[in-house]
Amino acid sequence: IRDLVIGGTAEVACTAAFVGDERMYPHLKGLQPDLYRCFMERTWRNAKSTGSVGLIHPETHFTDEKAGLLRSATYRRLRRHWQFLNELQLFEEIDHHVGYGIHVYSGERAPTFSHATSLYHPDTVL
Repeated sequence: IRDLVIGGTAEVACTAAFVGDERMYPHLKGLQPDLYRCFMERTWRNAKSTGSVGLIHPETHFTDEKAGLLRSATYRRLRRHWQFLNELQLFEEIDHHVGYGIHVYSGERAPTFSHATSLYHPDTVL
């Protein structure tokens, strides 16, 4: 049991150090380590300048008062933003009280994107 606890603690500490590294994730400076935010930044970096990336993820970066740097970077890349309520339980893994969004990102430019909120079904945006 001791080895299991020590191994698990070391794994959590290493993951936290990696996702909290400002050199790897400069837009996350001063924020709690968060895998979805790290993934956002990683996809931006990996995308071709003429390409697009579509992600389904939580929306706390829009309301977190400490996430201004990330929010600014998001708005410069955001092209489509569809914010959903999971009342229809289309995603069983997401509690129906939790909001999430479909976000389409591409290369940096002045903020301009299509946007709709409080949606219940993806057909709404077709």
